[in-house]
Amino acid sequence: MGGKRITLTDIRAVFAAAQIQPIEPICYRGNRHPIQGICLRCGVDVAPRLNDLKRGQGGCRPCCIARIKAAKRLGEADVRATIKSVGLTPVEPLAYVNTVTPIPCICATCGAEVLKLLKSMRSGSGCWRCGRNRANETMRLPITAVRATIAQAGLTPVEPLEYRSNAYPIRCTCNECGATVAPTLNSLRDGRGGCRFCGNRRG
Repeated sequence: MGGKRITLTDIRAVFAAAQIQPIEPICYRGNRHPIQGICLRCGVDVAPRLNDLKRGQGGCRPCCIARIKAAKRLGEADVRATIKSVGLTPVEPLAYVNTVTPIPCICATCGAEVLKLLKSMRSGSGCWRCGRNRANETMRLPITAVRATIAQAGLTPVEPLEYRSNAYPIRCTCNECGATVAPTLNSLRDGRGGCRFCGNRRG
């Protein structure tokens, strides 16, 4: 088609190659002007420019978006491998839509049901509950340090000492009034714990 005049036959041929049916009568005002048509793939109304079609850019936006999404979509084997890599098992049947739609899973460690984005799992994010427990473990104090903190607050732990985390209440007995209290280790370390009954009397 080089420098020769564009004919309606040429236009129809370019549109046919792009799987678009031009609406008759064709209104052609130049290569840079939109021409009304119908996508033969999805049936939507489109108005591509002849120049864009000749460059292979496609003329139907919904179809272009669908092709891009399909190219980015992972295969089922890859999805399952990603889920397994973070210690989860998908709830069957596998409900995979795309990387930003939650997938129902079960944690292989604690059995919790979680909803995870494939995008976050590909970044290494797994079960939130196990993640929280791991974070708590890194902040746990030795039992000797726990007992020392409780003793400094004038308390005696109820045996057996139940220490789960710094934010979990620990049952204790007040050495002064004998009341049973349950401060957290965090509150004791901040000086806010101890016996609330003795504290109230002192206030």
